[in-house]
Amino acid sequence: MVLFQGEVNSNEKCIDMGTSNGTLCIALCIRNESCLLALMTDEDCFHCNYGKVSSVTRSGDNSKYIALKMDNGFPTLLKDWWVGLPQLHYFTKAGPCPSGTFHLKTCKDGWEMFRRDTIWYCLKVVYNQNPMNQSVAKLKCSNEQYGAKLSGNVEREMISTDSASKRYDIWIDGERRPLCTSSSNVNKISDCKGINGFEFSDNTLKKHGGYDWSEDEPNGRGDIQNCVVMMITTEVNAKNGKKNGKLDDIGCDALKRGALCGMEAQ
Repeated sequence: MVLFQGEVNSNEKCIDMGTSNGTLCIALCIRNESCLLALMTDEDCFHCNYGKVSSVTRSGDNSKYIALKMDNGFPTLLKDWWVGLPQLHYFTKAGPCPSGTFHLKTCKDGWEMFRRDTIWYCLKVVYNQNPMNQSVAKLKCSNEQYGAKLSGNVEREMISTDSASKRYDIWIDGERRPLCTSSSNVNKISDCKGINGFEFSDNTLKKHGGYDWSEDEPNGRGDIQNCVVMMITTEVNAKNGKKNGKLDDIGCDALKRGALCGMEAQ
């Protein structure tokens, strides 16, 4: 992390950590992969997560300090190239700390930011009062935010936790390839087994390790289970407890109330 005097555009969306200990403030941010920076004064510590601040300004105010996470992917988080970035990136005690303001990509209110390789991506689980099939779920995503679409799943823990109180299964990206719509092919052809049998519109996912299937799924039962949902349950019995957050292949005309929507951060 790089430590310098500075401030953010607003700490309204940041988290008050309830400590004035600067060392602890920084350490907790380092341990939290969602934390972009720690904002510190003599009395306060705020953690600002990725996507929650839109600009950072290097200032001479010695009452405000920022500890900022810097890695090789940080430049892709900038909205525009900042001339002070090389200095800040390789800043040492012997070197000058650059002044000025740099602007960061953000997500809209209610969306959470995640890094997928070099892409910063915004995700939101949306719900519909009336249950919807997969086609309607796609439309719901595009209506929710221009440019959004039904998204793939690598951030499973966040999604299942966020959705647990609502207990609604969630449509996610994935449709069975034409060759693999027959349940017999699902079991016989290696290219149709598991995740191999599906194609995806969310091209920000290079790998699909977050597609954690329920036991014996996907099975293509009835030759109609060509779409994908995440199962959400708050029941704690042995059978249903194992299904929470797991994926199932299901008919695309099935009716569900939730959908995982995604779009690139702006």
